[in-house]
Amino acid sequence: MGNTVVSESRIPVPPISEPPPLEPTIWATIVMFYTEKTRLAISGLGHGPYLVNPSFFFPFKVCYIDLQFLTRLTIHLLTLGPMGLVILHVQWIMLSNQFTVFVTKHIISPSLKEHIFRITIETLEQTKLSDLRKKHEFKPLPKMKYDPTFQVYIRTTEMMRSFLWKAILLLTSLIPIIGPILTNQLSSVKRSQSLIHYYLYNMKNMNQEQALQYKYKHLISFIYMGMSTGILEMLPIFSVFTMIGNVVGGALWSIEHLAVIDKLRREGS
Repeated sequence: MGNTVVSESRIPVPPISEPPPLEPTIWATIVMFYTEKTRLAISGLGHGPYLVNPSFFFPFKVCYIDLQFLTRLTIHLLTLGPMGLVILHVQWIMLSNQFTVFVTKHIISPSLKEHIFRITIETLEQTKLSDLRKKHEFKPLPKMKYDPTFQVYIRTTEMMRSFLWKAILLLTSLIPIIGPILTNQLSSVKRSQSLIHYYLYNMKNMNQEQALQYKYKHLISFIYMGMSTGILEMLPIFSVFTMIGNVVGGALWSIEHLAVIDKLRREGS
């Protein structure tokens, strides 16, 4: 018997069509985006020695910022709806700009700010400059007897006051849109004092207590100057230039305004 070959009829099989991918909703997109950011931040923990490499601490900061942003995002979306997403990003841009200004002023440019201030002062007439350097607003304060118990009380009070003030600023910054603006304006006096730090400590030869007295003596002027410079520092991108302009303005303000007021008060007394 011979081998018989059976011909199989080939029936065309239709291709299996895969279901179309689901379009992600806005909620799923938001969660996926920030989850991926957090995952990438955590994956950076394996780079370099943990205790000596500064990059070890950076992922924790990124995770903290992400968690804070997600918390605010949830609150804004539940209370304000889709408009809360827009409001939150506007507020986040304002807060990021303030954080950038803070880092630039306190970490990167302290010596540069003092250099610009000194150059501005030295452009004045030498007779006026030498006259300003001879002025002492306050006499040296008498030395107090050192009391450890009193020092502990003072330090504890200062720490509690500083903590409460920072907590108030943090809670104020959470208010949509107007929160960062209020936080900026509430720091007006401190901003003014930092602008004329060179004038108080180098030209007037004051110590910390005397500078504090001087601040309360010119409190209204400090508030006005701090409010105007604070508004300029809130401008995104342009704040890089306004910070330099504020230093020059602080130098001129301390000489043309504060020094004149001091002179008039001395002549009137």
